[in-house]
Amino acid sequence: MGANIKHRERQDAARGQAGSVELYRAALRVTLDGYSRTGEPSMLDQAFVVAAAAIEMVRGSKASQPCTIAEARSMMAKLPELAWLASVAVRDAERSLHARACALWEQLGVRTPPPSWHELERSEARALVASACAVLNGRSAVRLRSQLAALAAARWAAMLAAQLRADEDLWRVALGDRYPSVRRRYAARTRWRTEELSELVASDPLLAQNVHRRLARWLADSWDFSRFPAELEAAFAQTRTRRNSRPEDGRRVAHHPRQQPARTVDR
Repeated sequence: MGANIKHRERQDAARGQAGSVELYRAALRVTLDGYSRTGEPSMLDQAFVVAAAAIEMVRGSKASQPCTIAEARSMMAKLPELAWLASVAVRDAERSLHARACALWEQLGVRTPPPSWHELERSEARALVASACAVLNGRSAVRLRSQLAALAAARWAAMLAAQLRADEDLWRVALGDRYPSVRRRYAARTRWRTEELSELVASDPLLAQNVHRRLARWLADSWDFSRFPAELEAAFAQTRTRRNSRPEDGRRVAHHPRQQPARTVDR
């Protein structure tokens, strides 16, 4: 008798929980539809709050624990409205990042098309959004923005670094007033010419690695255009410091790194 009562209580609780989840799903559909029609940011914020409540009901005892990417994908399969929210949020985030990339490419004069996310990055971004909804607070929102910006940062940095290896004019624009000083301090010189920074990066794997790392960090964390020249210059300084601290490389850098002896002229 007692077992039957407990069983019925569990069934009632499950039905009640299912009903609550359906109410949240309906509310999420209404909110997302409103955002689609108006584009009002507060409605998207409200959609995240409603989604978090629905996810809390679905996760049950795991509600306070971090949500893995695999679990986030599973929840999107169970809650189509969550997948809808993730798609909307990812679309907006990609538009914002692409607009920044367009501004950077235009400012530098890069001739290749500005980058966007590819489909694998969009899929990862949707899972990150769903995962953030599972434990929604101020820190998770900040972390999500950082995670989304970092998704393609390394790939976009590689694209930009390739352009910097091929075009000296990009260095002149990117470094601005710093360009003459950076070239004078770090590029090799002969009596007749000073090496270009694009040549230096193309011929020095360690420097190329540091340039890529600095660009990726800037794309993931900053997008502060006033800091862009300093990030690039720091890659040269970092390379010199590392070489000076590792004499076993056989490439200890003096004050003027890679300076070549003057050529003699046969008479």
